Amino acid sequence: MRIALNIFIFFLLICGFTYGQKQFDNFNILIPKYIPNNSSFDISIIGNKSIPEADRLILHLNPSDNLQINSCRLSSVELNNYYNLPVKKSDKNNNSVRDVIINFTGLTLGDYDYFQILLNLTAGNSNEGSLKISGEFQKDQSTVGYLSETQTYSENIIKFYKPAKSSGNSISFQNQSYLSFDFPETNRDNLFIQFWFKSEDSGVSFLKISNKFNLLPVLGLICNNFQMLKIDSENFTVENFEPQFLGLNNWHLVGMYFNILNNEVTVYLDKRKFGTAKLDLHNLQENYILRFENKNSPNGFQIDLLRFIKVKIFDYSVFSNSNYKSFLSENNYVKKQIDFDFVSERAIYDNLPNAKIKNIKFLKSNAPIFTRAPELNISLHTGSVEIFWLGGDYKNAEKYEVQRRIGKGEFQTVYSVPADTSIEKSYSYLDVVENLSSGILFYRIKQINHDKSEVYTSSAKIGTEKIKPFTVKQNFPNPFNPNTSIEVELFEDTQLQIIVYNLEGKEISVLFQGFASRGLHKYSFDGSQLSSGIYLYKVLTPEFSETKKMILTK
Repeated sequence: MRIALNIFIFFLLICGFTYGQKQFDNFNILIPKYIPNNSSFDISIIGNKSIPEADRLILHLNPSDNLQINSCRLSSVELNNYYNLPVKKSDKNNNSVRDVIINFTGLTLGDYDYFQILLNLTAGNSNEGSLKISGEFQKDQSTVGYLSETQTYSENIIKFYKPAKSSGNSISFQNQSYLSFDFPETNRDNLFIQFWFKSEDSGVSFLKISNKFNLLPVLGLICNNFQMLKIDSENFTVENFEPQFLGLNNWHLVGMYFNILNNEVTVYLDKRKFGTAKLDLHNLQENYILRFENKNSPNGFQIDLLRFIKVKIFDYSVFSNSNYKSFLSENNYVKKQIDFDFVSERAIYDNLPNAKIKNIKFLKSNAPIFTRAPELNISLHTGSVEIFWLGGDYKNAEKYEVQRRIGKGEFQTVYSVPADTSIEKSYSYLDVVENLSSGILFYRIKQINHDKSEVYTSSAKIGTEKIKPFTVKQNFPNPFNPNTSIEVELFEDTQLQIIVYNLEGKEISVLFQGFASRGLHKYSFDGSQLSSGIYLYKVLTPEFSETKKMILTK
């Protein structure tokens, strides 16, 4: 209990809250969700001196070949500073393992005090990498315990993305710069504000909502000295007690949902709820202003794709559109959107009410904003298949390819057509197929953009032969704590169940049950109330099922 209390105190101190006790792990690894390939990034490791008699901790780091460890720094609330730690080749036989030694002697760390280790790494030109981390406490060079109580090492899969030219420009807030403006008119409808954010310094207060009349802030967002998101508000209640890591030089999706009826502002980071502040939202436009500002940080921060969504029904569409400049939703629509591609302050003045600007700069963005895939439809005729598609983000497209797969074979291009970038239009292709009544065909559209990036539609299936109508991806992250995502791609409309079990076969959670349409679907699983261990998730349709393992580590 002492350990749990201390890590919670550590979290409260770095995030600036004073709330009740919450159980935490003794070993927590925080990895940014959006990392461009060929870039450097930080990983945060939170641990504690859980073995009082230990005089040092040795971290063993085993990166995949496409990852390079650049540096390692140590800090804590007690140390009040960052200390550089040497990264050395391990004495173990594996040449890829690197060791970091933390000598407790001389450090002002008490028993069970928590510390933060920041690892800086460089990603290669790939889609993912892995980093295995383990730690052993030693006294007089003899092992007396391990950093993790549940396993000897933690394997962490790290995803990367390739920046696209379609991301356009961002705006940068250098020292002594700001952008302030009024809220747009919503006619008492709920409002969701969303933007991409990249901090290039820690200890940066980057956004404030202030009273328009006395200019006193009522809610502020801060990237604190530990690179954690901190909410500055007297009436903020934390709902997700995981530290919200804002790794420097990486993009993060920030969202704020203004529930007018309940007088609540809920803050989201990277599509996960952080907490809610009580705020009088009567006459939102008349009473408050928004202000992005960098008062004294040398490097500051950037924002991209600032979006104001008028919310009728709060659903996943507010997040599912975040990686695209176009917004598709049946329940909500965009009131205002600025992507900063115009490289003109005049356009900001024209789009944001009562805007005021000082010292902002337009920079080439590498935010995770991509072109949207086309929409695919198929019609079956005698001896042929007609494929229809709309142009997706047609302005970025160079050409489209119709690709066909027979049974379990590979996709092959059967038709190619240049894209018309002047207007959104419908395309079609008639594929004449022999013996259409036997076997299974899959079709998809490949869109090739001007920057040579590629996007694909979901696959569509033709044929009556029984074949599994879906693919299930391994959950990510895995191992996880406490949240993970499961992706299922359906090749046809079908009844679908996704159920989580423990190893004894007891049903833990039903993630989905009902009718699901063709396409890619993502489901979230929260293991915060479960103990560490191996769990199973099972995907079922009327005639097929598939089960995969996932590991919850606390």
